[in-house]
Amino acid sequence: MQGAIFDMDGLMFDTERIFRESWLVLAEEKYHREPSIPFTAAVAGTAGAKMREVVKSFYPDIDAEAYIADCYARVEEISARDLPVKKGLYKILSFLKEKGFRMAVASASSRAVVERNLKKTGVDSYFDLVLSTLGEGIPSKPAPDVFIRAAEGLGLAPEDCYVFEDGINGVLAGLRAGCTTVMVPDTMEPTREIIEGGAHICRDLEEAMEAVAEGKI
Repeated sequence: MQGAIFDMDGLMFDTERIFRESWLVLAEEKYHREPSIPFTAAVAGTAGAKMREVVKSFYPDIDAEAYIADCYARVEEISARDLPVKKGLYKILSFLKEKGFRMAVASASSRAVVERNLKKTGVDSYFDLVLSTLGEGIPSKPAPDVFIRAAEGLGLAPEDCYVFEDGINGVLAGLRAGCTTVMVPDTMEPTREIIEGGAHICRDLEEAMEAVAEGKI
């Protein structure tokens, strides 16, 4: 392996919980709808047309674009003040950099938000490439395109790259891209499809780093 591609929300930073809370708060307080836990699970890890489709399936009479924009704005406001870093992030990035890995971020958040978060937490220098599926013409996960393009951008084949993900759609995308895919569950547990598909499951990024160092994955 020569490359490592990281998701951002829920994997590097504890932002998926902020998204989940924001969907629920906004549904009730601004849109006067019943907050839906199944909705937050269905919308997690989606972007663009797929995200709008999920919103419409649960809230057909809500302006999906406005709801999504409000959610992103609330998440950005909160994370700009406090952006919790997930356990093991600095360790795994330092380890991979020392081993000569080329690294990328492949996220459903906008490029501006990704770059801001990387800089805010001091990890921007570790990455050679940032890709976003939001507004950049790249199909959103679980389509494998963003990971295939990330590998290409690093000058590598997908099979020469690790993908680190927390979400179901992201893990499926990594597997479909042909990358060695590691799931670090956050708000969602691995499904049978993911386990049978060959994804490796680690409780946090520190455990993932140890597994790579020991040649287990």
